[in-house]
Amino acid sequence: AAAVAGLLKGRQGIYTENERRLGTEIKLRFFKILLVFVICWLPNLINESLLFYLELQPDMNVDGLKNVRNAALITWFIMSILNPMQGFLSTLAFYGWTGCDFYLKFQRQ
Repeated sequence: AAAVAGLLKGRQGIYTENERRLGTEIKLRFFKILLVFVICWLPNLINESLLFYLELQPDMNVDGLKNVRNAALITWFIMSILNPMQGFLSTLAFYGWTGCDFYLKFQRQ
């Protein structure tokens, strides 16, 4: 963050309005990308901690651990959806939703 601040300063060592806006935009993009990463990989941490807890039990198949097994199964399904979507969600976080308006050279001909 300090390197970004140093790059944004003008030659006089003061920030202009454009540099402040650019700095805010960079911070917001970084926050969005970090949020996508945490959302996509948090189920993995939860699932692994649940599986580790189940491994520590002498008998996993008791009825008292049924809720833990179900929670591990649910987080496993959530992982299977969110992990592959990380690339798409990161693209949305970085570029935003621009719709399907693509510019191709052969369209002008």
